Amino acid sequence: MQKLINWWDKYILKIGIIFLLFFIPLYPKLPLLDIVQTWVYVRAEDFLVAFLVFIFAIELIRKKVSLQSPLTLPIFIYWFIGLVSVVHALLFIMPSVSNIFPHIVVLHYLRRIEYMILFFIAFSSIKSKRDVMHIAISFIAATIGVIVYGFGQKFLGFPAYLTMNEEFAKGIALIFPPRITSTFAGHYDLAAFLVLSLSLLGSLIFGFKRIWSKIVIFIICFGSFIILLLTSSRISFLVYLPSISLMLFLQRKKWLIIPVIF
Repeated sequence: MQKLINWWDKYILKIGIIFLLFFIPLYPKLPLLDIVQTWVYVRAEDFLVAFLVFIFAIELIRKKVSLQSPLTLPIFIYWFIGLVSVVHALLFIMPSVSNIFPHIVVLHYLRRIEYMILFFIAFSSIKSKRDVMHIAISFIAATIGVIVYGFGQKFLGFPAYLTMNEEFAKGIALIFPPRITSTFAGHYDLAAFLVLSLSLLGSLIFGFKRIWSKIVIFIICFGSFIILLLTSSRISFLVYLPSISLMLFLQRKKWLIIPVIF
């Protein structure tokens, strides 16, 4: 029994983060529960995140993990300012304004907490270089899945799941050939994900020592770049240029900045 508890404490959060890292970018935005006065829905990933946060809270009470990190103070300040804003709006603004719904304001605030609390769980789950490698492999696999699905939309008629209006948000499968979208959101969100993946995976090219590893990561980066172009998100493409340049600067590969931009 003690071995099982030790295994739980050592691996459960990392397994949860690895699963979410793969699940969220690839699972379609299919609605589960409706939220009144809006076309936003509670989805499967919300329940999975809540379950992982519940486990994290238990581990926190048992003092197996902590909230200490380099970003703890900034995040808590952000949450506090958001809470003050919400309370002020609920008490002093909304009573005198019509057609504003308090539960939507609260849910918007909780949504920001949902996004950012995963940082603490991920930070607590990384205890060795091996953990970093496992998470990196999961991220690479998720990126490959995103690329494959993107090309599937372009050439094989894979459906898109959009939330740009009330009807689309109901989980209707659409064929959307003008631009490529993700399963988890629209084309802007997919482009933002790809900008992030290009910077991280591009950095891994210089981190891996084996030539075949570098070639594999380069092919994934190239595929990500093509899908980024197919999203037709011009602003994200402009963000890609400084982000990839910053990555090369941090990797001390300044001589590659001009060729990569070109």
